[in-house]
Amino acid sequence: MQIEQCERRGMKLLRGMNLSGEVIPSNNEFRVAMEEASRVGAVCSFIDQDINVTLQQLHDVMSSDSMRRSHEIVTELYEDFTRSNIQERRSIWRVVSPVTFKVLLEDRDEHMFKELRRFQGKIVAVVGMAHMDGIELLWKRAENGDGWQPPASQKCGLAM
Repeated sequence: MQIEQCERRGMKLLRGMNLSGEVIPSNNEFRVAMEEASRVGAVCSFIDQDINVTLQQLHDVMSSDSMRRSHEIVTELYEDFTRSNIQERRSIWRVVSPVTFKVLLEDRDEHMFKELRRFQGKIVAVVGMAHMDGIELLWKRAENGDGWQPPASQKCGLAM
C-alpha cells in the first residue's frame, strides 16, 4: 500500500497529529490506510516528497504575499470537498498562483507518480484528492507510451 505522505508526516499522522504536534481531525483516510496495512501485513510505503524539501522549494520561489494567497487557495480547496470542485479549484490555482501550484501539486504529483511506478504487481495508493488527476494523467501518458518521463526526484518513502 502506498501512502501520500513522506515518512515524517506519516508517523505524525499515525499518531493523529500534524507537523506541529497538534491533534488533527482531518486526513483520517491516511491514518486508517496505515492502520489497515499494518493489520493485514501489507507493506506501507510513503511516496510523497519530503515535507522539508517542499517547504524549502516554496521558500525559495515565493514572497510572503504569494504564500498568503496560496494558503487561502489551499484552504478553499477543502471547503467543498468533491472531486469536481477540486478539479475546478486546481484550474483556478494554476492561473492565480502558478509557482505554488507547481511546487505543491505538479512537482509532488510527478514525485508520487515516479514512486508508484517503481512498484511491481498490484498496489493500493492513498493520495489526497487534489493529487488524483495529476497522477492519473501522468499514469495514462506513461501507459500510452508517449515517451514522457517524469523528472528525477528524491526518494522519501520507506517501507514500514
